[in-house]
Parts: sequence; structure tokens; C-alpha cells
Amino acid sequence: MTRIARGPGRRAYSRAVRHAVCLLALAGCGFSSPKPGADPGGGSDVDWWDPAYRHRRRIEVTTGAVQPDKGYAGYTARLAPLDPATLKGLGPSCDDLRVVALDGERWIERPRHLLGCGTGALDLRFGLPVDLADGATWRDAYLYYDREEPPAPPAATGAAVYLWWDDASADLSGECQRGRMDAWNGTNHRDSITWSAGTYGFDTADDGQESLRRAVDERDVLVEAEWRHTGCYNNNMQSGVCARVQIKSGTGASEQADHYYCSSRGQNPTCNNNDQGIYDGDIVKTDNEMIALQGKADPPAIVRDQWRKQALAVFGAGPTYLRFWDADASWPELATPPAAALQATGEDATQDHTGRGAAGVMITQDIGSFRNLVIRRYVEPEPAVAVRDEEQAP
Repeated sequence: MTRIARGPGRRAYSRAVRHAVCLLALAGCGFSSPKPGADPGGGSDVDWWDPAYRHRRRIEVTTGAVQPDKGYAGYTARLAPLDPATLKGLGPSCDDLRVVALDGERWIERPRHLLGCGTGALDLRFGLPVDLADGATWRDAYLYYDREEPPAPPAATGAAVYLWWDDASADLSGECQRGRMDAWNGTNHRDSITWSAGTYGFDTADDGQESLRRAVDERDVLVEAEWRHTGCYNNNMQSGVCARVQIKSGTGASEQADHYYCSSRGQNPTCNNNDQGIYDGDIVKTDNEMIALQGKADPPAIVRDQWRKQALAVFGAGPTYLRFWDADASWPELATPPAAALQATGEDATQDHTGRGAAGVMITQDIGSFRNLVIRRYVEPEPAVAVRDEEQAP
């Protein structure tokens, strides 16, 4: 009778079988693979996310000296400008450009928002998956690219990349709060915000006010919206974007806010300018007669019936730092207002409102539409994002 050998050859065979089982298990995990540096079977490609993507570059994110209230997990990191000529094999649609990070021991693809495809300056955003210390550098993510016929990338709308982004390509208003918010100026409430064909239209009616807010429960944010004002009511409009919104009591037409910060634009040339122009270009808190920060100068009346933007940043506590950007044109970089549009900058050091809250738009005595409501975590200085040298798949 022949005996089966029980020496090193059998152990090597068993290891090979176990290795094959491990590889089969990994194949069933979608876009996951072991952490770089781990080597379960001696292979040379175990630290590569997906071999269908033939090139990659490591991402490095370095934080500043001031940490946001809720930390950096969920902070929208921005890599821009990124020269597509440095990404060998990148497809013309840019759909093969992916952000992949480590979650413990496995690769996880991150939703990303890419702007500027087809130009010489890409603008890439993604949410940080981990919290970071002040002045720390995080290196556990890569750009992967150079794949033929890639699947569609993960969607960037909703809360995938930003705390909230509604480009109005679909009706997401049902995921937000509605109501008067406060008797900021209008004493009535008309729930008129309605989605249609890529915009949210509104007509508050005379002495009317309404709001649309996302309950992000954040203290340190930047909120931005793109507006098109087509009409208004006597004594003029007063509309803006808001942060740190807390409702003390009531719902809908009876809402009464405990506190908020809002930017204020109040001069539409089709209406008289008796009242709201007093606070035009300023940042108000709690009601339209309490100025938290006065603008650098009284701005001219808005240009009606064309897309324009407002953005408000609120961050820190004791004091609260405030920034208000406004322009009669839509600046091209989403949620990244240019310095030339800065209307008000400073701090609220007197009984500043430091609680977390919702963010969104407030509309008073106004007729028009808005789109591209975006809310993201914000602090100064913002994290710096860089990429290392290109690597090729083994």
C-alpha cells in the first residue's frame, strides 16, 4: 500500500489551496482588495485596487491648524487645478477617473465630483472618510484611471460628496425642511417652492416669506445657491442663504427661529427700495433688523432675470467668523466663491450664535428660481490636497 506523503510538499499544496480560496473570496467582494503591503500569497499585484485601471497616483491631504466643529470626516476635499496631461490614458469622458481609499484593510471607492473634464484644469472633489488631527497628512487614497469602457461613477448629488448638493436635476426638496423660519421681514407664509425642469421656482406673494433647509446639524459650513430673480413686491425683496438655523417653535407658517445667520440681498430694480435696501449686502442674524456683520459697501441693485450667486461661510465660535460672497454672474467653481465676489468679511463677537443647525435658502417678497444649493463643511485654512508621482499597474 502506498502512503500519502505528509512532508513539506503536502503543506505547500495546502497553502496553495488556501491562497486560491482567498483569491476567489476577494473576487466576490466587488471593488475590494487587501491593504497595500499585505501579501497573503506572495503575488506582486495584491496592493492594486483593480487591474482594469492601469495607472494611479497617491493622494495626500494635509490639514491646517484649526479643526472644524465636527472634525474632518465628511469634509469635502478639493484637488484643483489638476492637469489631465499628467494622467496617462485618461479617457475623454473622464469616467475612468476614480478616488479609492482604504477602509481598514480594504479598498473602498469614494463618490467624487469632477468638474472641468475636457479642459486643461480638472477640479476634483471627494468627502474625506476619516477624521484627521490638526496639521496631519493623510495618504490612504489614490486616483485610479486609464480604463477602457468604465462603469458609471457613483453619483455626486445629495450627501455623497458634500453635506448636501441639489443641482435640481431631480426634485430633492422632499428631503429638506420647509417653513417661514421666522418673521424675518414677511409676516405671511406661502409654501410656493416647486421643482420644474432643473430649477426650484418660487413666488412668496406680498409680505410673504418661506425657506428650504437641509437639516445638516452643523456649525461650520459654507452654503451657496444660484439665483434668478424675476420680480418682487413693494418695499422690495430680501433673500439669501442661511446657516446655523435652529427653530424654537412652530411649523410651516408659524415657525419661529431661535437663531440663524443669513446673507441679505434686498434691491431688485423693478421694486421700490424703501426698506430692505437698508440691510442689502449685509449678514443678519435672527431677524432682518439685527446686523451681525455689515458689508464693505452698499452693493448696486441686482441684475434681474439672469443667474447669479450668493454664498455664506459661518465658522468658529467666540467669535464666529463670517464671509459673504455675491455676484451678478454665476462663478464657475461650485462652492468655491472667488475673492473678487467677497461682499462682507469679519466676525460676530457680540453674543454670537454658536449652536449647530440647518442650512439653506430664505426668500422674502421675491419671485424667481434657484438651483445648485450646496452645503459643505468649512474652516480656514482649508485642507491642502496634492498628488504624488504616477504608478503603473504591475
